[in-house]
Amino acid sequence: MAFWIYPTNEDRIGELIKLIISIVGGILVIIGLKAALIRAKASQEAIMVQSKSIVNQTHQIELSKNNQLNEQFKNAIEHLGSKEEPIVLGGISELFFLANESQKFQAVVFNILCSKLRSEASTTKHAENINSTIVRTISDYVLDDIFKGLTGDLSYSNLHSVSFDDKNLVGWDFSYSYMPMFIDKATFENCSFTVADFGSTRASEVVFKSCILHKTQIRNAKFSKVQILGNSTNMLSTTMIDSEFDELILSGNFYKAKFLSCQFSDSNFMNSDFIDVKFIASSFKSSIFEKCKLYKINFSACGFVDTVISSDVQNCKLRA
Repeated sequence: MAFWIYPTNEDRIGELIKLIISIVGGILVIIGLKAALIRAKASQEAIMVQSKSIVNQTHQIELSKNNQLNEQFKNAIEHLGSKEEPIVLGGISELFFLANESQKFQAVVFNILCSKLRSEASTTKHAENINSTIVRTISDYVLDDIFKGLTGDLSYSNLHSVSFDDKNLVGWDFSYSYMPMFIDKATFENCSFTVADFGSTRASEVVFKSCILHKTQIRNAKFSKVQILGNSTNMLSTTMIDSEFDELILSGNFYKAKFLSCQFSDSNFMNSDFIDVKFIASSFKSSIFEKCKLYKINFSACGFVDTVISSDVQNCKLRA
């Protein structure tokens, strides 16, 4: 065979041996590659099996966690119905924990807490029968950032002990509610204050933007650096009595509103329509009515000091 393969090579035997070694080596390499491929496939199958096992375990853990959360939710709801304050507070905290733990609970927990607050602080209750600790705890939770974007219903509620300081609330309903005694650096946008009562409220740097102020009452209040910005449908029959307004910015439209014995200083009424409005026994100091329409306004017994009215005035009464 060597003579036939290498007829002219004197070292034909050695060359044949080299050829045989190369062939055998190639065969061994092929066998090794095949073995490696088999091991790789086996390893891949093992990984797939392990992955499926991990997925199953993860699913089981998730089911277990969901079951646990559902059980906690059930217990928390039961605790809310207790007559013992510590148990109720525990239930409130449990619900807030669930909302923090799982997004699916956020909306339902938020609505439950708002409902509980309305029930606990109902305007039908005497003030001494309202548990202010429970009310404050719930309000602190529903105003937390985890519920940002949700709109709360706190209508028909006594909110005297609630703090809205530094909050930005959009679309909330405070209809027929007693508002807090103190409000600082808050913004209310597209909120409803229909027949809400700001009795003795001290508000500073608060913005009411496009809010419904239908038949809203502001009594014995003091507003400093407050802005009331709205449109023609939102300020019907608003009543302000015995209240002080310092650096008020008002840009909205009032119809049949009443300002009785109010004091305005350094205030700006601008781009507003006042129709059939009564400013009775009120005083204006260093204030301005700019680009307003004043139609059928009763300024009886009002005082004006350093006040400018650069507006359209028609059928108004000015009596001492």
